[in-house]
Amino acid sequence: MLNYLEQLRKKPLHYRKRVAVITAAVIMGVIVLIWLSTLNFGDGESVIDSKAVAEELKPLEQIKESFGIFYASIKEMSSEFFSVGTSSPASK
Repeated sequence: MLNYLEQLRKKPLHYRKRVAVITAAVIMGVIVLIWLSTLNFGDGESVIDSKAVAEELKPLEQIKESFGIFYASIKEMSSEFFSVGTSSPASK
């Protein structure tokens, strides 16, 4: 393999580019074949109702809830941080 790479370095630029494109296409083709082999082309019995999935997941509501929880925790931490600073003897 290393000998082949050394020989390839001596070739003209257009030849090296052609080899690079062909190599990338072959690797991509192998990846696509592996991906296609993992797909389930069954008779359709296991098809999930997309409306039921949308009802169950509700990603925007989950994101909104997560930001609400994050905001509440930041607000609580900041109030605790600033309340500690106001009760110090230096502020009296």
